Amino acid sequence: MIFTSGAQFFISTQGSLKAIGTAQESITFTAESPTPGYWQGIQYQNSNSLNNVLEHVLVEYGGANNGNANIHARSGTSSPTRISLKNVITRNSNNYGFGMDQGTIIEAFDNITSTANVRPGYIWANDVHLLTSSSDFTGNSEDLMYVDGISVPTVSTAQTWHDIGIPYLLESQAIRAPLTIEAGVELQFVSRAEFRVWDDGSLKAVGAPSQPITFTGEQKTPGYWDGIVYFFSNSVDNILDNTVVEYGGGGNPGTSGNIVMSCIASARLSISDSTIANSLDWGIYRDRDTAGGCNLSTTNITFNNNAAGNQNQ
Repeated sequence: MIFTSGAQFFISTQGSLKAIGTAQESITFTAESPTPGYWQGIQYQNSNSLNNVLEHVLVEYGGANNGNANIHARSGTSSPTRISLKNVITRNSNNYGFGMDQGTIIEAFDNITSTANVRPGYIWANDVHLLTSSSDFTGNSEDLMYVDGISVPTVSTAQTWHDIGIPYLLESQAIRAPLTIEAGVELQFVSRAEFRVWDDGSLKAVGAPSQPITFTGEQKTPGYWDGIVYFFSNSVDNILDNTVVEYGGGGNPGTSGNIVMSCIASARLSISDSTIANSLDWGIYRDRDTAGGCNLSTTNITFNNNAAGNQNQ
């Protein structure tokens, strides 16, 4: 299927699109002119059909105007889009290779190649666990997987975020379920973003000496992001081992840090074999710990260049 300039393949509430090719005979959605952004792409909006399936499909040269991505699933509050992607190549978009909005029901996301785009894709935080090393997200202008956030909660189901070969770029997140980060993962945060672990959530990030887990700013500037905040989370699964936490501390001066523990009730955290560096404020800040609610265990921590000091107590 060849699309003219500015065209869009739009699947709305009552419609569906099933495109199932084979390894030998794939289905191609392309542009009349091989130019990134020549057409808008395939746009699903509020289509909750099980027939929204793309398999052995190539989509290329989209991302024009409001298209945003070669493949874009938009979902309303009460009318989600449902989609299944397997053995899909999305390339040469003028924006994202794919975009999965909040509320989209992703039935499958397997063996996806997103390359030669501006960025490979974006996805809602609660669906990040669907991204695995079986897919290839390299070869784009910016090899960063954008993770949407801000709403509460952003992670509401227990899950693991995998090493996909490129960094994740995150908005502020609210972790309200057990979250595990795989060794080797790099999480970059946009300006003033916060990684908040609530009382009903936990964060287990266990790296390895050769595969540390890194929490950092999109820009390597002290205070670029606000840091990891444990907000009354008392889980024994709050573990940072072989990690790097850096360039945070962008919150309220004097009460911020790369890592903040809010302990007016209780909070628990174990940190080992890790580096905490380049905070604009404290390395670790314990907030409202007058009753000894902060249960913090540290072993073999390297502190470096934290403006207010390594720990406030």
